[in-house]
Amino acid sequence: GMIKEKVYKNWREPLAQEHNQETVVSFYIFPKGNADKPVIKKSSGVEALDTLAVKAILDSVPFPEFPKGLKASNLHLEMYFKYVPKDD
Repeated sequence: GMIKEKVYKNWREPLAQEHNQETVVSFYIFPKGNADKPVIKKSSGVEALDTLAVKAILDSVPFPEFPKGLKASNLHLEMYFKYVPKDD
């Protein structure tokens, strides 16, 4: 919820693209809210679009710290960034 909302708020969707494209990015968040380097699991085929998805995640760090009751050493997330052409 909060994590995805924060990332999508930092996502700058490109203004011009011709096709429906999707990038899938995987990353880990750690208890203090830091994250490892995001990894592109599925490329959109357009490097600039993939880079924007990774940048949205990096721009969102730090994330909220884990709640005290959560004993996990990390949280694995996959996020989907879908690019839809704008109608003129």
